[in-house]
Amino acid sequence: MKFGQFEIELLDAGHFHMDGGMMFGVVPKVLWEKKKPADELNRIHMCTNSLLIRAYNLNILVETGIGNKYSPKERERWKISEEDALGKSLAEIGMSRNDIDIVIQTHLHFDHAGGMTIVDDRGYVVPAFPKAKYLVQRKEWEFALSPDPRSKASFIEDNFIPVYEKNLVEFVDGNAEILPGIELRLTGAHTPGHQSVFLKSQDLGAVFLGDVIPFPAHLRTPWVAATDLFPLDSMEQKLKLREEAANNRYLVIFVHETDHPSGHLDPANTEELIPFEMPRTINAQHENK
Repeated sequence: MKFGQFEIELLDAGHFHMDGGMMFGVVPKVLWEKKKPADELNRIHMCTNSLLIRAYNLNILVETGIGNKYSPKERERWKISEEDALGKSLAEIGMSRNDIDIVIQTHLHFDHAGGMTIVDDRGYVVPAFPKAKYLVQRKEWEFALSPDPRSKASFIEDNFIPVYEKNLVEFVDGNAEILPGIELRLTGAHTPGHQSVFLKSQDLGAVFLGDVIPFPAHLRTPWVAATDLFPLDSMEQKLKLREEAANNRYLVIFVHETDHPSGHLDPANTEELIPFEMPRTINAQHENK
């Protein structure tokens, strides 16, 4: 859709299932399951939404999704249901991977950075977007290379090292306006170098939240994922982001939400989403799940 001088669209970058307790931490299941029903293995249905921004004659992609470099055992564990969802979504709107100029990663967990690379016809892991520059917070990169024991399983070096080896990574240090109206803001909270993406064009504003608020249910201040390394920071960031988004009527975009991934916040109750259905590609096999 037109967004001021920009055009934006949500792309389906893959669906999977994750343990509900991991996503909602200390929140009792009897509460969170009303928002996200669990299957027989306590897993909830999640997607990875990517945001395509067309601005300044550039194609900018926010997040690359879970990717498709998984063993049969891993596919079964997380119920990963699409071989190459992001590639398919791009093809559906007449684009290829070579058309992407800039890739922005909120952070480098496997379900967000898995699509940074693909396996080519020779079996080698190569950059998925060979003509793009990948923007990552330096603090996030350093942590991903040497994570703590709790976080180690969430970072898979095949997702990002091949991109670095091709000299396609550009590091960001803190907040940065990469182009007029496109700002990367270091939030931390979820990981040390997590960043959210803010858009401003003419009188419109939007924020791609990333995992600092992965679902609309996480708008509630104490609803913090067990994967957040700094939960008190998460709550503080939520309060700031909600207030800014509500007061400025930003379009808020959620990376993992399957049903209503975007909307607005009412200043009178910033913990509840007013859904707004912006254009998005949805692979047919995922509809109504």
